[in-house]
Amino acid sequence: MKYANYKANLSVLRQAPEQDLQNEFVLSGIIDKFAMQFELSWKLLRKTLEYEGRLDAATGSPRGIIKAAYDAYDFIGEGIWLRML
Repeated sequence: MKYANYKANLSVLRQAPEQDLQNEFVLSGIIDKFAMQFELSWKLLRKTLEYEGRLDAATGSPRGIIKAAYDAYDFIGEGIWLRML
């Protein structure tokens, strides 16, 4: 996974509030884009943990990666991330 993909997807997702949220097609696309962004996010966290040599990144599961990132970094809100699972 490339950081560029993460940034590009986030840039598109940031446009969501400007869209017609009453349109079911648009809303469905936003939900899909959010799900993709969440997956890119936890995978980026895993790569970052691996890069730093954290053995707890080897779990591979999103829940395990989020918990490991919470332990390693101050900016991760574990509860918020876990509710998104």
